[in-house]
Amino acid sequence: MPELTPRQLLLCGLALLGLAVFAVVYAGRGDGVAAAPRPAPSLEVAAADEGGSGLVVHVAGAVRRPGVYRLRAGARVADAVE
Repeated sequence: MPELTPRQLLLCGLALLGLAVFAVVYAGRGDGVAAAPRPAPSLEVAAADEGGSGLVVHVAGAVRRPGVYRLRAGARVADAVE
């Protein structure tokens, strides 16, 4: 086996170190596939025209059924997101 120069040994060591760092980072990601971040739901709230007895909420974003919802008085906006 030919002997390696100190520079070649340093380069091999750096390559092995880089490979080890890559393996640790890749293994730390779980299945190796990065999940795309889900956008937060956006809400627009307006008072209902029914004398203030309700709430009209427009739900959009990462929800199953986006749209405009009418909520009863005392309801929480989180009820529209659910």
